Formats: sequence, C-alpha cells, structure tokens
Amino acid sequence: MSKQVELALVSLMPTYGSDLPPALVESASSLLAQSRHLASTLKAEEEIARLYACAHIACDRLKMALDLPTIEPRPPIPPRLYRRLYAHLDNILPNTSAGGRRTRSAGSRLRDAQRDAGEPSASSQARPIPSRPEPSKEAALAQFRKRAGSDAKPRATPNRQGHASLGEPDMYPWVRPVIRHLCAASGRQKLAPSMLAGMESILLPGGRKTKDEWASRHAAALCAAVHFFVAMRARDVDQEQAMQPKIYEATRAEILGRLSRARQEIEAKGAEPDALWEGWTDVSEKDFDAAVSRAREKSWLEADWYAGITDVIGIGLRQEAGAADAHDEEDALQAQQQRADTMFQEKYDYLSESRRAEYETWKEATLARISALSASLGDPGGGN
Repeated sequence: MSKQVELALVSLMPTYGSDLPPALVESASSLLAQSRHLASTLKAEEEIARLYACAHIACDRLKMALDLPTIEPRPPIPPRLYRRLYAHLDNILPNTSAGGRRTRSAGSRLRDAQRDAGEPSASSQARPIPSRPEPSKEAALAQFRKRAGSDAKPRATPNRQGHASLGEPDMYPWVRPVIRHLCAASGRQKLAPSMLAGMESILLPGGRKTKDEWASRHAAALCAAVHFFVAMRARDVDQEQAMQPKIYEATRAEILGRLSRARQEIEAKGAEPDALWEGWTDVSEKDFDAAVSRAREKSWLEADWYAGITDVIGIGLRQEAGAADAHDEEDALQAQQQRADTMFQEKYDYLSESRRAEYETWKEATLARISALSASLGDPGGGN
C-alpha cells in the first residue's frame, strides 16, 4: 500500500521527484488508515479516490512544514465529486501535523535580531548582493514579440493517419461509452467507475499523457483487457485461475463479441460518429492476448483502482442487504399488526375476500334448500 501512496503523492507533485519525505508518506498512510475507520461506507465513485484524497490532504497539511512544491491535483473522479469527498475527509480526519508552522532555529532568531537592530548579518557580509545589468529596450521586447508570434500560429490538429492524439487531461472520446456498454452487457454497471479509473491510470498516469506508445496505439485492446480483469475480480477469481484455458478462452470470446458490437449499438449523442470513434481499432484475439500480458508485465494491476474493486462490490452487497432488511422489516410490521392483543386479526375481518366468498356460497346453498322445501310441500288446497 505504501507504494500506491507514493505514486499518488508523486502525481500530486510531479516536480518534486521520487525522493519523497518519509514524514509525508507516513502522514498520507496514516490518514488513509484512519479514513477507512471513520468513513468506512463511501459511495462507489468516491471509494476510487479515497487514497488520492488522503494523499492530497497530507500534502496540504504539510506543505509549509516540509516546503513542498506546487500541488497539482488530478483526481480519478469528476471534480465536483472529488471536492465533496475531499471536504468530507478533511473535516473528519484529525490534524496531527504541525499546522504548517516551521520551527525557528537559534541562528534564524539571531539574524532577525540583527536585522531589527540595523546590524548587517554575517551572511550578508560574506556574500555580495547579486546584481544584473539593465536590459536594453530590444531585449526587453523580444520575449513579448516571440510570444505574440507563437500565439498567432494555428493549433496542431490530431494525427488521423494512425490514431488520434491523446488529449490532456481527457482520453479518447469512445472510452466512456464503450465502458458503459461492456458493463451493462455483463450486468455489472456499478463497476464502470472502477474500469474507467483503470483506463485513466494506464493512458493518463498522473493526469498526463502516457509515454507508452504501445498503450496509446492499442487503447481498444487495453479496454478489453481491463474489462477482463475487472470481471475476474468481481467473480473472485485470481489472476492465475483466470489464465486457465477453460476460463480464459470462454471469457475472451464473450468480451470480444461485446466489443465487436459496440460501434453498432452505441449511439453518438452530441458528437459526430467519426469524432466519437477517433482512435478506435478492431480487436483480435492476438491483440487481446498481448494487452492481457502487457497489463500483467507492467504491474498496472497493482494500482489502487484494481485493489478497490473488492470494496466497490462489498458496498453494493451491503446496499442490497440493506434493501432486503428493509423489506423484511415491512413484512414484520405487517405481521405485528395481526397480533392477538390487537383488533387487526383475521377472525374479525368480516369484509375480507375470503369471507365474502364464503357468504356467497352459503347464500346460494340456503336459497336452494328453500326452493326444494317449497316444491316438496306444494299447495295444500290445490287438490280439492
């Protein structure tokens, strides 16, 4: 888990490098552990960004104390949902950091006292004040002329020969509708956010375009591979079992069949078909096998999006169990209304359907008996 925390911190501060302060990593890990205790039931889309939000909170709280660079958050969920999650976790998680205050040393206090008294400090006496010559008019205006000339140039268009260029911070336009199509066809719509987070972690690591050219060219095959691993995780099948020929080949054929129908079944709402399917390529069995192998070799399945699938499934099961409990409580309440110490008992319900049917049967039988008796008695004075 510490590796995933470090990856989240690096994506928040891409200019810092990989040599992170131990105090920052420890604080982010501690906040993550506390969040699982204090906010154990997050929504499915919020659970994906739990680790990222805890790392972000740790950076904000230790920014001054550790002199961190500019924080550039690129959350794995929409900004509106992320802001709400960040505010919720920041409110409930205790702040045990130094509050952004630095501890002043004796040397700094001495320099402040010398400055207040008007005395030059030892560092100022040892080092001369740097200076630079005043630039000429042409040199000062050159940078503005150069910037104006660059702004006048037309923007580069996407490369349509091989595949479209990945946008920043967005992905190919077909990724989201294809993910929804695959999850709906498999009956697991709640796993669409997890699958989208997996594609973003591969194609846009840290919110920037991936440098893996193979991944950019085979995005459709990667989408199928990510769906494969998500489906196996949802069925509680580990990676070794999933690669068994009997399971692997059947699941591969099922996924490729759904993927081949995507362009015919997905409607282009608000976009031209050519623009929507820009960068799309047909996926063969060979492409699928290569994407599955590369996902395992590149350790893309060790990211937080894949580990959080179990939590997403658990949340769904808890919600279904809650709905079932509510239904059972309703039935229990209805049964409680028919207790012996209340008037809502079946023997006192004279207008029920069963009582009405019994009355009709009794009425018909009684009238039939009366008719039979009247016919057998006849008229007493009819024979005289």
